[in-house]
Amino acid sequence: MNPSRFELIIGYDGSCPLCNRFIRWVIRSDRKERIGISPLDGPAMRAVFSRHPQLAGTDSVVVVRSPGSEQETVETGPGAVLTVAGTLKGWWRLLLAGRWLPGSFNGWLYRIIARNRYLLVNNLPSCPLPDASIRSRLV
Repeated sequence: MNPSRFELIIGYDGSCPLCNRFIRWVIRSDRKERIGISPLDGPAMRAVFSRHPQLAGTDSVVVVRSPGSEQETVETGPGAVLTVAGTLKGWWRLLLAGRWLPGSFNGWLYRIIARNRYLLVNNLPSCPLPDASIRSRLV
């Protein structure tokens, strides 16, 4: 699928149960289909990593704005999550209040959640098979 079809692409850990729930929430909330998804080890994200060497070794959520264009930018961690919240409509936008918090606090909170992501959500016995709504967003 053509990544430039989307305003944003979210790169995520495909084996993480919390990440999978986050992706399912995004798909349900993004009714205008502006957001695409790709596992961090998928071909679309490998291409992003090759264009942005500073991402080497990243295992957190990655958001790619304007994918495939000259204006392409990337964000990781809490900034990426806040970018996704800002793209969605509804009460999710309240999460943008986090932009006014000190970056060190956002980073600290994100690291605690990321470090405990397998404990916060029941582990999945295997990678879930994506349904049609998710498959249509995979890049």
